[in-house]
Amino acid sequence: MEKTEGKLHALKILTWFGVFTSVLLCNLQVEGVFEVLWLYLAVPILLSCLIVPVLLHIVFSVFCPRVSPTSKNLTLFCTYNFCLAISAFLVLGSLLKDELIDTYWAVVFIPLWYCLGVFGVFGCYMYPGLSDPSVGKTRQANLLVLYFLCLTVYSVLLVLYLDQDSPSSLAIVYIPLFVLGFGHIVSYATSKVKERRNPDIPNTPILTLEFSLISTIVPFSVINVLVATVIPIIPDTVIFIPIYRLLLALIYTEQKNYMRRKSERSLID
Repeated sequence: MEKTEGKLHALKILTWFGVFTSVLLCNLQVEGVFEVLWLYLAVPILLSCLIVPVLLHIVFSVFCPRVSPTSKNLTLFCTYNFCLAISAFLVLGSLLKDELIDTYWAVVFIPLWYCLGVFGVFGCYMYPGLSDPSVGKTRQANLLVLYFLCLTVYSVLLVLYLDQDSPSSLAIVYIPLFVLGFGHIVSYATSKVKERRNPDIPNTPILTLEFSLISTIVPFSVINVLVATVIPIIPDTVIFIPIYRLLLALIYTEQKNYMRRKSERSLID
């Protein structure tokens, strides 16, 4: 078990490191440090997409052997489709940026919309159980709906902007992300207030991965709008800062949790 958990931990770190590497390479390309095919820059994150299904199989076989076959199969189905759709989107987007194909961004986004469709199906399956008062996950269920709606509308507006210059302002394109970010902030803040007021609810730290996600969406949207419409002299690297912060938080949290579990096992032994 300990060796398996060590391998799982290494694969998780490798997955996030692959995403981080692709983001860093894209940042350097945008800043003009070098100029290569965008497809090459997507290779690390494509490799990460290959690792994710392996991670999930390890989790189900070793750590969650008693999970119901329906839940297991649905999760595996969604994961494989997510990874394939995101990989297809990255490859098509890179080929279009490299001018190796001549098509519309609407075609490039088809895999991403398929991915959102799979997310919607998964959300429909999860929503009744999460929204059950006895489960106590109504907030998470509502967030699933919020994320699905806002990301879908954002992707459609972005495609219209890229293909037809309509809407004319990038600020309009990012409205769904602003709604998503601030809606999540309100939901998160409300849950923390309830924790403090209700002694029966265990208090959790404020600076969680959920907080990191929230603090990525809003700054990313604001910076993109400022760079495109108000302050174009802002370096493009600033746009990547919220993404760096989120990825580093994910890597740090995984490493911290792994070391904590390892320390607990050593005390038991």
